[in-house]
Amino acid sequence: MQKFEPKSIRTQVAMEIENRIFSGDLKVGERLPSERELAHELGVSRSLVNLAILDLESIGFLKTIPRQGTFVADYKNEGTPQMLLSLMVNGVSNNTAVELFTSLMETRILLENECAKRAAENATDSDLELLSNLLEQMRAAKEPAQFSEANFRFHRALMAASGNIVYAMIFQSFELVIRYYVSKYFTSTSRMRVSVSQHENLLKALVEHDASKASEAVQIIMHEGITRLNELFGKKRTQRS
Repeated sequence: MQKFEPKSIRTQVAMEIENRIFSGDLKVGERLPSERELAHELGVSRSLVNLAILDLESIGFLKTIPRQGTFVADYKNEGTPQMLLSLMVNGVSNNTAVELFTSLMETRILLENECAKRAAENATDSDLELLSNLLEQMRAAKEPAQFSEANFRFHRALMAASGNIVYAMIFQSFELVIRYYVSKYFTSTSRMRVSVSQHENLLKALVEHDASKASEAVQIIMHEGITRLNELFGKKRTQRS
């Protein structure tokens, strides 16, 4: 294993431990080597290893049991949005990251589909005006970053327009992860134009209070995104019967 240079040592140590967890070298429930051993192996101070471990504990990858040691937490069943983002960003090439990506996208389809139908029934004039303004921002965006921001805010507003505050809270809890994927998806003007057209169809259905068409429109948006992002992750999604 390579020894680290001084720059961002704490972050690099944390990522090295993460990579061991992602790769299966460190399994759920397994005890970590001592801080002294890790420090010697990585060529860093014990205090930096301790800080990296504290960082991973705060995210949820590790847990320390007094007088027993530090162990790999059951991150799949006890995960947090911050942990999911770390898996997506740092663990893109491993099976766990792909599995979590697929699970997240399936969850988002269910959530947005239900919210689109409810928004078609419950959206107020104020909700529709906000969605229309955000769609206009998407049309006017010249850069992917501007478009991604307007797109994220559009879907957040859709959650709120459903009238169910819990849906909106669930969506917001995954803000970092969703923003990450949105930024990866909208990298070209052609993709932005396609998305604008798709969102125009969604907004039209909402204005007409047509729950069926709203559901259809949001599913097209979601499945298009999943297809493109799966290409990014090097795995084609198999349809489940």
